[in-house]
Amino acid sequence: MDMNTAQLFFSGSTEMNDWIPFQYEKDGKMVDFGEMVLTRTAGSAGNTYYVGIWRCGVCKMYFSSDAGDETFLVLEGELEIEVLATGEKFSYKPGDICSWTKGTPTMWDIKKPMKKMFVIADSKPA
Repeated sequence: MDMNTAQLFFSGSTEMNDWIPFQYEKDGKMVDFGEMVLTRTAGSAGNTYYVGIWRCGVCKMYFSSDAGDETFLVLEGELEIEVLATGEKFSYKPGDICSWTKGTPTMWDIKKPMKKMFVIADSKPA
């Protein structure tokens, strides 16, 4: 990528207003799971690198980050995540950080409306 055309700096805010539905495919159907706003949508080498803010109301939902490894920081709310392969449960509140491997099947139990800052990365193209 030519340095004259490359975007070198990305910026956003937790108060962004360009929220879009977050959807993913499960069992051949599109599932809505909260909404998000993206600050960055690709890595410097064209690989998968998503950065943004996600929010969701109280619910219980299956999720596996199929786009890549994910790390997030809880900004608001409370949730419990169960790792379905092991049965382990982890609780998160504002200030907590979570990171897991691409494709890990989990069950999310959102106890208070959530807002999180997330980073999803993979060596494959977005």
